Amino acid sequence: MRKHYKLISSIVCLLLCVGMIAFGVYAAKNVLVSLNSSVSFTPTTAKLKVFGGVYGSTEYNSTTINNNLFYYANNNGIDADANVAENNDKATFTTWNFGATTFDSDYINQGKDTPDPIYFFIQISNYVERNIKYNITVESAMTDRNLNLSYGTYSASNNSTNLASPKTNGYWDITKTEGSKIDFTIPTVDYKGFSESAGKLVTADINSSEFSTTMLVIKVEVADADEDVASFEFEFVVTAI
Repeated sequence: MRKHYKLISSIVCLLLCVGMIAFGVYAAKNVLVSLNSSVSFTPTTAKLKVFGGVYGSTEYNSTTINNNLFYYANNNGIDADANVAENNDKATFTTWNFGATTFDSDYINQGKDTPDPIYFFIQISNYVERNIKYNITVESAMTDRNLNLSYGTYSASNNSTNLASPKTNGYWDITKTEGSKIDFTIPTVDYKGFSESAGKLVTADINSSEFSTTMLVIKVEVADADEDVASFEFEFVVTAI
């Protein structure tokens, strides 16, 4: 009788352990954030070509390309016919709505503690003979979100050989007239933290010289995958001055 009792007790304990492990994995997989997001550009008199793309999300890694993940706009006067509205000589770039964006849930199977970051790339080519300042403002409140946000930049002259091989140098081909899926080697970027002002997150001014192409990179990371993070609206605005 004791042997049967011990056997039954062992089986019950084993089942409980398996159940706890299964629940732990299930909970971890559901700690991912859904970013219902958009980016807009303030009116500007500068002549710009803008490419945007989301990299590293579940939607990006999917074999089915989601065109909402990519953005193209141009008011440089040559082929200025995409996502731009002219008003009193100022161009308003239409909002880029890239919808639900989620962290890749396969990080557990890959032995990682947290999902890989999601990157938002905004490449801006300046076609005027003057310097331009860009800044990024995250409109949504980010406190207690269990997320880390940072930004990085890199730039080159429009005539630079770095732009001749965009796939290897971290740029899109600025001669293109539409966006395409990101397929390049991301260069090493020094990321900086946002500053908080009036409940928003802001960058310092990002200087761009005349006739140059600047890449703005926003990096979003889960701080702790063991803690819950609710879905939220993530919206940022890029300003050209």
